[in-house]
Amino acid sequence: QRLLLNMMDPLLACSIEAACTLVLIGLELFIALNLSRMKVDYINPVDLAKTVNPIYYPLAIFHVVTVVIMLLSGLWLEFIVSIPLIAWNVYSHLNDSFHIDPTKIYYDEALSVKTRESYTKIGFLIMLFFWFVMRGAVSFVIKGRPVSFRLALENPKERNCSWPHSLVLITAAGLQGEQPLVNG
Repeated sequence: QRLLLNMMDPLLACSIEAACTLVLIGLELFIALNLSRMKVDYINPVDLAKTVNPIYYPLAIFHVVTVVIMLLSGLWLEFIVSIPLIAWNVYSHLNDSFHIDPTKIYYDEALSVKTRESYTKIGFLIMLFFWFVMRGAVSFVIKGRPVSFRLALENPKERNCSWPHSLVLITAAGLQGEQPLVNG
């Protein structure tokens, strides 16, 4: 009997997580770019607030999606690693400090704090993205999916005549060597 918390295939979960993390990285890069533009006076605080504040809600939605997928697929290590980011996002939403206030952006170094926060999130999300890619690759190799020729070698009736006379099999155990294709 399958548990509700282990519903998803690890490969599918890691693929969805990697895609959502890429979206999060893109949104954070957009925020960091606009904050940097504000630092060098390319845009004014009102335009910065109009541009960046609507981005925070999709950012929160994609972060909730990634956390829910982590919990549903049983990616507990990834969930534990992302707890600091979850805690920071919850803290900033509860204190209403995730929005940019155009009247207070220059006071108390709010601009530099927001910029450092954005760059820190980008670094963390890039690390998490590569973790999901590597975890997905490992789960892909462990299941033996990369080599579809293996089934044809094990099942002689499913052979295709257009294949070469020998194949090199790569499985979870490593390089298997050349496997001759026998007519039959």
